Amino acid sequence: MGTVQFRTAIFEASKILSADYSYTTIIPQAKPLSPGEVLGCTSPKNLYDETLEASDQCMLFIADGRFHLEAGEKNCEERSDELLMHCFAVLDELFS
Repeated sequence: MGTVQFRTAIFEASKILSADYSYTTIIPQAKPLSPGEVLGCTSPKNLYDETLEASDQCMLFIADGRFHLEAGEKNCEERSDELLMHCFAVLDELFS
């Protein structure tokens, strides 16, 4: 997911993760927005898949700034704090 400015990058990342790394990727959509787009507090709901272990799930968010990421995080319902903190920990490690 991400902001509309990064829509192409979202689809490219999904293709790479699927083709090169055999990950199952899903680009959720909250209509009328484009697939994967988050705008303000409008984001896809129910991002957590009950059929998968928590450790097997990850949300990739491509944007600039934190506001839109937190909008997506609030719709993860269960484990949202865990997911958000994991995302920030990974980003801190990558960019520190």
